[in-house]
Amino acid sequence: LNILEKNPKLSLILKIDYSDERFFDDEAYLSEISIEYLNKIKILCKENNIKFKILSCPLNIIDKNKSYDRLKQDIYKYNFTKEFEIYFNNIIYFNDNYFSDGIHFKEKFLEENRKQIIKNLLLE
Repeated sequence: LNILEKNPKLSLILKIDYSDERFFDDEAYLSEISIEYLNKIKILCKENNIKFKILSCPLNIIDKNKSYDRLKQDIYKYNFTKEFEIYFNNIIYFNDNYFSDGIHFKEKFLEENRKQIIKNLLLE
């Protein structure tokens, strides 16, 4: 099963590789497919002299006190420390009532606030 089917509250880089047997209940981590793609992006950016930084999408305020220990361990283990260096300090949190399911913004809220949300992400 996809981790989102088991726990729809996770909102970082999530398990999308169905053959990956690792599962950490209510804990975000880098799946094998995420690691593979991040490595490819990292190499491509380096070859083309492009800065590669990973930003978090806006998160539900409910997630504000999570430690993300497993994800942090994976970031270190797979040598993505530089790419994730601003990730955790620049997370923007929104009130739960702006989300339709805890992860996705309500359509009306997103329509009205999309430009500002993107601007805020890029300023961080």
